[in-house]
Amino acid sequence: MKLHKFIAVLVLLYVSHGAYADSLNIQLSDASARLIYAAEVFGGEFGPTDMEVGAYFNDVDDTVAHVSLVLKTDSIENPFVAAIGGRFYYGDVGNAVGQTPATVAAITFGVSLSFKPERLVGVGFSAYYFASPSVTSYLDAERFAEYGLTMDIVITEQVGFYVGYRNMSADLDTGANLEIDDSFMYGFVFRF
Repeated sequence: MKLHKFIAVLVLLYVSHGAYADSLNIQLSDASARLIYAAEVFGGEFGPTDMEVGAYFNDVDDTVAHVSLVLKTDSIENPFVAAIGGRFYYGDVGNAVGQTPATVAAITFGVSLSFKPERLVGVGFSAYYFASPSVTSYLDAERFAEYGLTMDIVITEQVGFYVGYRNMSADLDTGANLEIDDSFMYGFVFRF
């Protein structure tokens, strides 16, 4: 899959959604980039449910797309926001020299936690973890996992900046472990 296909998917999802986007997230590192569009699709008694679509690519031509649906707790009084949900990944990975090329797909389950302490106005910390067991891993994947940590700073009500760490990997059915990304990143979040 190439970049133009990912951009087409993002545009189609934006156009097909009845409301404005909640956020557009641009993640960068020395060797990779990722675009993530997120929108609230349901409001609920316990908090909103967000849909997210993303496109990841790196300098060795690995590409990974994802779609997720997560239920968040949301309270103005509580500095913690927890989320639980699922994320579907599809990717063409292992294109670096010495790696095993593979096409992977996985339905992962995961959690995230954000903490915005009142004392540090505009500063927050987040962590997330998504993983699939072998029963929900497909094609060349035996397992798939992604986790990350970030520190974010609110610049304005519509724009945020963050720095963090991300790891994305897949265990292949050949027995190989494939590290897709293991790097520090930075990014901007634009809220609409």
